[in-house]
Amino acid sequence: MKILHITSHLNVGGITSYLLNLCKGLRHLGDEPTIASHSGALTDFFLNEKISLQTIPLKTKSELSLDVLRSYKILKKACTENHWDILHAHTRVSQWLAHWLSQNSGIPYVTTIHGFYHHHLGRRVFPCLGHYTIANSQEVEHDIRLHYQPHKISTVLHGIDTDYFSPHPFSNEDREAFKQKFNLDHRICLGIVARLAPEKGHLLMIDILEELLTKYHHPLQLVMVGEGHQKHAIEAKIKEKNLQNSVILIPPQKDPRLAYAIMDIFVTHHQGPEGFGLSALEAMSMQTCVAISTQKGGLEEFISHEQNGILLKKATPSQMAATLHHILTHTEFKNKLAAQARLDVTHHFSHLHMAQKTHDIYEHVLSS
Repeated sequence: MKILHITSHLNVGGITSYLLNLCKGLRHLGDEPTIASHSGALTDFFLNEKISLQTIPLKTKSELSLDVLRSYKILKKACTENHWDILHAHTRVSQWLAHWLSQNSGIPYVTTIHGFYHHHLGRRVFPCLGHYTIANSQEVEHDIRLHYQPHKISTVLHGIDTDYFSPHPFSNEDREAFKQKFNLDHRICLGIVARLAPEKGHLLMIDILEELLTKYHHPLQLVMVGEGHQKHAIEAKIKEKNLQNSVILIPPQKDPRLAYAIMDIFVTHHQGPEGFGLSALEAMSMQTCVAISTQKGGLEEFISHEQNGILLKKATPSQMAATLHHILTHTEFKNKLAAQARLDVTHHFSHLHMAQKTHDIYEHVLSS
């Protein structure tokens, strides 16, 4: 089966990581995936997996941008030449593009919803959900059903290459080199890998760190891996709290595995909905203990509280600090959570499972 995946870019981020894992899995099943997108920092990762790329100028978030029209013209011709069986869109603007390509070519299209929408008028009038909609969690599926009444929808949870996200490839020397590169020392390391955005809770993480340092007297450092528009606010709060030596900002990593590998605990304190939480799944696969406070979303679908991680509901910063203090003073408990996390992700969240379920949806669409 030949599938054209349409997205906006191939930069570091959840959708790009999802696409890489999905396409690797589809190739394993004998399918032929192609990615149509603007280029990005992870382009070489797709080429290394022998995944075909079609460059389009879709570096926009507006359905009304001329880049959408230009991309349409390129893909309209490419559809005739490549005889794709399915179009699969992954962002709002690519859903719009896939809709019109499908109308013109007769090729059915599928969409994956990777998080919670802002339900503005344009989406309500033109939802462009395709012949089948895939949600990345049950919570997202419920949200889409509630607002758009899609024709067909089901949940396919994310999967990752657990051989790639494994704790084993890195030596102590690798970890030391990473720490030296980013001026980390040998204190206990809390970490988060996420876009620097308000809903990810970076500012509250600084408050949590301060309480762990002053109330519980743990020798800690906090690593924040990512980029985003809240960076200046984060830097200002670090300076205000005089924590320049304890909070380290690291730019997005094409390969985040060493970042996970140097963390004693992966921590997030969400201040908004989280469609799935792919970075937490990656950390768990790396056998890193995870401790998360969630508002709403898909984290409950792979984190079982006090079984393979810590999952709190709308915790206060003080509650989160007390929880982290407990983990840090009970090393055996922390190690048990991390080991079980690795087992659970390996058994239930392989990229091959995700690819098979997605392939089955393609077959259903084509047969109907």
